[in-house]
Amino acid sequence: MTANNDTPEGWSKPKPPPKEPKIEWVSIEKLLDDYTIAVLAEAVEKLNVQTYDDTGRRILATNDGTHESKSKAFALSHLAHRYFMLQNPGPDDYLFDERLEIEGSPLDLFGWPKAELPDLDSVNPHHSSTIKASPTATLATSWISNAQTIAKNYLSRHNAKALHPNMKETSEHVAAEMRKIKIYGPQKRPLEPGYIKRHALQGEFWKGRNGY
Repeated sequence: MTANNDTPEGWSKPKPPPKEPKIEWVSIEKLLDDYTIAVLAEAVEKLNVQTYDDTGRRILATNDGTHESKSKAFALSHLAHRYFMLQNPGPDDYLFDERLEIEGSPLDLFGWPKAELPDLDSVNPHHSSTIKASPTATLATSWISNAQTIAKNYLSRHNAKALHPNMKETSEHVAAEMRKIKIYGPQKRPLEPGYIKRHALQGEFWKGRNGY
């Protein structure tokens, strides 16, 4: 080896990894926070939903069967499972949310670049209905506001005692309180601490926590 970390004779310096243009990916999983499963199922079927192939390229989801993980049918089968869970809630549903926290969701790989996101507000998924499906953005805003109010009160009480709960403790407290007073999320289900942390407490809210 040469001195001063010079490149040895006959070797070439490594090149930086190639870059791709940055895009903001909007997944079906993320859209479940704001739109009904029926709307998203219709969009998967008819609005050129994209996914990733084995080399990381974005492609149109295929028309293959559910056995093919890059097919529209595969995405629809997962949406159908989520709808079944909503219609048939059970005491162990929280385990599914925990699994999503750890492993992620297959629906993370289906969606659109933000610049190509279709107008989901205009999607009507029902055969006989003339009423346009609308997003549950108002409901989402409502639960987030309630969650942040509960968190502010919790942090304020502890800050007054020179105690500073971390985000995990705070989100667990908020989840417990919201269950008590029956405040639910966009899918009308009790929210898990990890979901509350991601959607209501991270970012600017948590940065300002010492002011509460």
